[in-house]
Formats: sequence, structure tokens, C-alpha cells
Amino acid sequence: MTWIIENGATLIISAIILAVVVLNIAKLVKDKRQGKLGCGSCCEGCPSNSICKQK
Repeated sequence: MTWIIENGATLIISAIILAVVVLNIAKLVKDKRQGKLGCGSCCEGCPSNSICKQK
């Protein structure tokens, strides 16, 4: 119990960072399932233009 009290700030900050990472990954998975592109720009001049779903 003493270890938790001594490292409380580190544990709270780590939990917040972990939550942000998990939420970002969940959004990426959701967007991929909905077929949204990750780059957010047009396909002209893009090196991945040949594999782009939205043409």
C-alpha cells in the first residue's frame, strides 16, 4: 500500500496516457470499419493511389 501512495502521481499519469492511447486505437479501428481514409487528403499524387478504396 505504501508503494501505491508513493507512486500515485506516476500511476495516475500513466493511466491517463494509456486511456488516450486506447481511445485513439479504438477510433482508428472504428474509422477503418466504416471505410474512412486515414490520410485526410486527396488521392492525386499519393504513393498509395493504386490501393486507395475511394476513387
